[in-house]
Amino acid sequence: MTPRCVLWSLVLSAAALLLPAASPAAALSVSPVRVHLSAQEPTAVVTLRNGGGTTSVVQVEALLWEQVDGEDRLTATRDVIVSPAVFTVADGKSQLVRLSLRKAPDATRELSYRLILQEVPSAEAVQPSGLRVALRMSLPIFVAPQTEAVPELRWAAACCEGDALALEVTNTGTRHVRVTDFALTTTDGAIPIAGQQLAAYVLPGQSRRWLLKPQVADLTGLAAARVALTGHTEDGPVTAEIPVAGP
Repeated sequence: MTPRCVLWSLVLSAAALLLPAASPAAALSVSPVRVHLSAQEPTAVVTLRNGGGTTSVVQVEALLWEQVDGEDRLTATRDVIVSPAVFTVADGKSQLVRLSLRKAPDATRELSYRLILQEVPSAEAVQPSGLRVALRMSLPIFVAPQTEAVPELRWAAACCEGDALALEVTNTGTRHVRVTDFALTTTDGAIPIAGQQLAAYVLPGQSRRWLLKPQVADLTGLAAARVALTGHTEDGPVTAEIPVAGP
């Protein structure tokens, strides 16, 4: 999807909030919510179901998923073939979407893509009483390398950017990791400092950065100190003692 399409989708969503009588969009659901491909299993099937009371036209594409400076970047690719790319699914019906890996897996590092399923606005989308919002779903696609891959996390902290504590994690491993939550405390665990509950993917060789509002009033004591991190990833719990760099 082009940046203009993404912006248009956001405009539609915002406009819908201002219209009290907006007609509902189709209730589309997919399974599985993540796709895993490999040299041994180069194909997969995703099932899309429509339970929203109306017929929907859906466009599907696979995009290369990278992270640059901690931000997700999606670009067009032919590495993963999607079939069908456009289809109509009636209320109460389902559609199978087949994925085929066209590019050989990397020798040592996991590759990542995103499957984008976008409801195409129809002539009936705009109603006299309101606006019908097109749905957009994004599913991760992971392609396993030819050798065993594991994530490896390195944490760093810096104080302070304004009134925020900067925390960064770098995945120096060869497979993605999904951080689900973390908390920072003093090294003895007695005083909570900051935390995060929103899950985030960190792709291999990439970093993710958070600006956290500390719970402590005086930030000067954090510079040149150490903090303890406890958290969870989908691979299990994680702990670390992190030095805090000064400004």
